[in-house]
Amino acid sequence: MFGKIFNANSDPEGYIGYFNLKGWWRDTFTEEERNHMVDIFQPINASKDILVKGKFETISNDSVLSFLTSLIGWFDNPRDRNLAYKIISKAEEFAKVEKDILNLHFFYPTKMKLFYKERDNNPDALQIVIDSCLKQIEIAEKSAAVFKKEYPDSSLPVHEGYSQLCIIFEKQGKFDEAIRIARQAKDQGWNDDWDNRIKRCQKKIDKSN
Repeated sequence: MFGKIFNANSDPEGYIGYFNLKGWWRDTFTEEERNHMVDIFQPINASKDILVKGKFETISNDSVLSFLTSLIGWFDNPRDRNLAYKIISKAEEFAKVEKDILNLHFFYPTKMKLFYKERDNNPDALQIVIDSCLKQIEIAEKSAAVFKKEYPDSSLPVHEGYSQLCIIFEKQGKFDEAIRIARQAKDQGWNDDWDNRIKRCQKKIDKSN
């Protein structure tokens, strides 16, 4: 279907061109993978082949990290997960220099979800998830401040780093740690059923004593 789009002389435009990802696009993916990604990436109300065709003057969120975070979601399935890993690897480069706190805030859950699904198959996956949770938690107070500034009439959303780490600690029997994390999230104002989580963990501690 796209057999001759990506020959050696092709010069992709679209999102790949706009975000100056042409070299990465050509060097990281095979022609078959590129064709598949173009076919799969079909945002609502977007023109066909927008990943590599068409030109933009501006994009509302002009962040490579934000774009790559969104792109990962299109390939987070068992068949395409190898592609998602390659995108994650590139996104990590931009996460190191990203200035927008919310772009980082939304990147880390995307990474943790991807690797959490592989925790039974990849011996490193769970630790990668934990590290991603901790990185999102590390910027949680700054993220909360930005949310409150930009959405003053709304409560804070669920913080996936806090929630996921609590789940992991509970499964590992680290109930004290789960309580500590839940209380920290609650104190910062992140939405979730923290009180019941704390009560549940406390009961398990009491039962074991």
